Amino acid sequence: MLIKVSLFPNPNSGEFIVQLNATQKETFTITVSNQLGQEVLSEAKTVQEGFNEFTFSSNKFTTGIYMMQIRTSEGTINKRFSVQ
Repeated sequence: MLIKVSLFPNPNSGEFIVQLNATQKETFTITVSNQLGQEVLSEAKTVQEGFNEFTFSSNKFTTGIYMMQIRTSEGTINKRFSVQ
């Protein structure tokens, strides 16, 4: 299971970094949805035990509030962020 997840900068301009510390190697899915619940981004990522960092960028991120979900084998982690 993921121990700690950070998303920055927040707010951002449509490009952000997700850092996480994992206790084991695992593949998970990151999904980002807009305020209307529409999926804007979905990617599968494999993390290694320890520190991991991923950069996300898309021109689909317009000004507004977004919800990022990280689905793992042990549950879901939610992070909210805004694009300005």
